[in-house]
Amino acid sequence: EPGRGSRRYMAGGQRVSVDRLATMIGDAAGHSIGAIPVPDVALRTAGRLLDVIGPYLPFETPINSAAMQYYTQMPTSDDTPSKTE
Repeated sequence: EPGRGSRRYMAGGQRVSVDRLATMIGDAAGHSIGAIPVPDVALRTAGRLLDVIGPYLPFETPINSAAMQYYTQMPTSDDTPSKTE
């Protein structure tokens, strides 16, 4: 559209459940992968715990409070403009 500048669109794609993702990865790898359900509050608590003890562990982990909050409370994306325009 003239005069409106460049446009950016969200293209987040379809949300896939953890069970379905495990199945997809397992199928691609030729192995069966099981997903163990863990309550959201337990994941966020683990993230907070690893914020505190993480620096003292002999290995690095991507689990922290910010990551677990995002994972358990991830907003959906609206792909409508990228599909319609």
